[in-house]
Amino acid sequence: MNIPPSSAHDPCARMPEPEMLHQVFEQTPAAICLLHGPEHRLVYYNQAYQALFAGRDMLGRPLAEVQPEAADQGFVALLDHVFRTGETHVGEQMRLVIDAREGQVPQEKFFDFTYQAYREHGRITGVSVFAYDVTEQVNSRQEAEHQGQLLQQLYQEVPAAICIVGGPDHVYELVNPSYQQMFPGRALLGKPLREALPELMHLDAYHTLRRVYETGRAHRELGMRIPLPRTVGGAVEDRYFDYVQHPRRDARGQVDGVLVFCFDVTEQVRARQQAEQSEARFRRLAEATPLVVWEADAQGNTTYLSPHWAQFDSGGVGLGASWLQAVHPDDQQPTLQAWRAAVQSGEPFQVELRLRVAATSAYRWHQGRAVAMRDAAGQVQWVGAASDIHELKRLQHSLLESEQYFRSMADHVPAILWVTNPAGDCTYLNRPWYDYTGQTEADALGFGWLDAVHPDEAPAAGAAFRNANARQGPFRVVYRLRRADGQYRWAIDAATPRFDAAGSYAGLVGVVLDVHEQQVAEQALQQLTSQLQATNQQLVRTNLDLDNFVYAASHDLKQPVQNLGGLLDELLRSVPGVDSGEEQVLLPHIRHALQQLNGTIDDLAALGHAQQAGSAPAETVALAELTAEVLRTLGPQAHATRARITTDFAARPTLSFPRANLRTVLLNLVSNALKYADPNRPARIHLAVHVADDQVVLAVQDNGLGFDAQKYGQELFHLFRRLHGHTPGSGVGLYLVNRIVQANGGRIEVESREGAGATFRVWLGRV
Repeated sequence: MNIPPSSAHDPCARMPEPEMLHQVFEQTPAAICLLHGPEHRLVYYNQAYQALFAGRDMLGRPLAEVQPEAADQGFVALLDHVFRTGETHVGEQMRLVIDAREGQVPQEKFFDFTYQAYREHGRITGVSVFAYDVTEQVNSRQEAEHQGQLLQQLYQEVPAAICIVGGPDHVYELVNPSYQQMFPGRALLGKPLREALPELMHLDAYHTLRRVYETGRAHRELGMRIPLPRTVGGAVEDRYFDYVQHPRRDARGQVDGVLVFCFDVTEQVRARQQAEQSEARFRRLAEATPLVVWEADAQGNTTYLSPHWAQFDSGGVGLGASWLQAVHPDDQQPTLQAWRAAVQSGEPFQVELRLRVAATSAYRWHQGRAVAMRDAAGQVQWVGAASDIHELKRLQHSLLESEQYFRSMADHVPAILWVTNPAGDCTYLNRPWYDYTGQTEADALGFGWLDAVHPDEAPAAGAAFRNANARQGPFRVVYRLRRADGQYRWAIDAATPRFDAAGSYAGLVGVVLDVHEQQVAEQALQQLTSQLQATNQQLVRTNLDLDNFVYAASHDLKQPVQNLGGLLDELLRSVPGVDSGEEQVLLPHIRHALQQLNGTIDDLAALGHAQQAGSAPAETVALAELTAEVLRTLGPQAHATRARITTDFAARPTLSFPRANLRTVLLNLVSNALKYADPNRPARIHLAVHVADDQVVLAVQDNGLGFDAQKYGQELFHLFRRLHGHTPGSGVGLYLVNRIVQANGGRIEVESREGAGATFRVWLGRV
């Protein structure tokens, strides 16, 4: 067998020694093997060839047997052809997947190889194989092609307009779709810039491109205006672009072209221009309006104040937080707290404050309002205004001091309130009626309320009611009213007619008061001894007081709407320059004043109920349930003060006490703790009970503002006594709590220091 088949036919070739030839084959990096016969038995292969098929015993065996993958992938067919025809076959970068042995992964290889027949005695006896592994080169080429495809895809799909112009004539060599869309219907590739887009020759963009080509220094522009049509044949319009012109260099480092990246920012520029125009209009409007208009950033720092601010600030600045210097000292802290809270929450800001007029040093009341808005960039910006409400505040003060105004408003809120229409149908019953009787609106309205009256008195009560409505006169009747628990209790129902602004009869408005104890006492007086006559006299006086209260509660209601309308008309006439916007500001304040009066009347009604506190029947009360009910009522106040309220009723989860009275005690004590919470820290309130001296003691502890208990402890429970004036209140709550507790044989103690909160301990009597 001639080893090197290429020399077997050359008689002039000098054959090396077999050992030397074997050594050369073993050291070459090429994979070499000799195949013999039509079955292509491997009679020789070097180490490089063995490494490709590691672990296989191939010597003397047919190639298709030891390398079935070669047969499956067509290599044996090529060998058959070479063996049969004697024609040499050269393969380049041919792929061969070498089967994996156990525990291995198949290998994908690429080869440059030669199949050449060799002869013995002039006859083909085998094929020599000479192969180079070019897998790494193929993989590198494929990766480069893949990267090229990605770059091409990026170039085609990127939203930026990209082009390359070459040479001093700036011939378009490359244009991506985004760039082509900027010039619809234009053929750009292969044309000089001057020919393709002659309208650009006079623009700065063309001159900067020439400088980049001449100097080799890149150039960047932001928001450059370039007039271009958007469509073929369309009108030329101003469009705006951000672009970068970058020099391209050849292999010698010489500039031979310019690469251009361009972004259409027309919409952004126009939006900015519109924002600037809107800002200018806002400034003109702010300067024209009589209000003080202002703006602030997301942190609450004032960034703009309209010229009208100058009347309050001799320096005329007021930016940042310096505007606070013009605020009355008593209003600075509440205003600042409200402003910081609004900035933190993003909720609308509204406050009433006094501003000092620089020329006179006098303070005038203003209402400040602001809302948070977002600009085009999504940044928070506050816009607000301050309007002069000084005359309105003066009028409100006068109204509050008017006894007639107070009495007319007091007519609306007795204990249980009801209203009818001119036909006599009951159209309104306040919540105490439903709580007391257990009826629903569907049950009670119209004439359904009579179903809650004792059957023995219902006919007479209904007749008296209809008679009063028919004659448009006062109404007063005593009957037994069924409570929600089924018990009937005596009540006084009294009403007075009401008339609208035109003087037309509008129906009745009345109150229902529980007088069960008084009524029972009156009935028993006929059988009692002279010792009980004193009690009877007291009941008579009490009834007289109640009569006077009912009369006082309804005396001036005949024309409440007319009176209120007159007051509002007077308000509009007395405040110069009032417009619809001011009316929207004024009317809510008047309603707020009415609500304050209603609260005062509620307190007076509660004082009336306190007279019977000691006679209310005891009930088994679950403290946790009752406390939860109270906390639901006080939910908004608790949320406003960020209060955390805890309880510990393990010592006495339930106790026997008049439920309504205990609810009043809890409601007033917790309400006070929330009302006088320290604004600089979240409110913390703890309710607990323990037993001392055979009495249940309820303790309510808070971390609020506190007060000097040693100095004011004796005055604390006096009627209308208040220790803090910065929050609304009537000074009735603690007086009412004390009366209820004393009526049940208990007492109240308090511990407090200024700034350290307060602890109220309520001895509930022997329960």
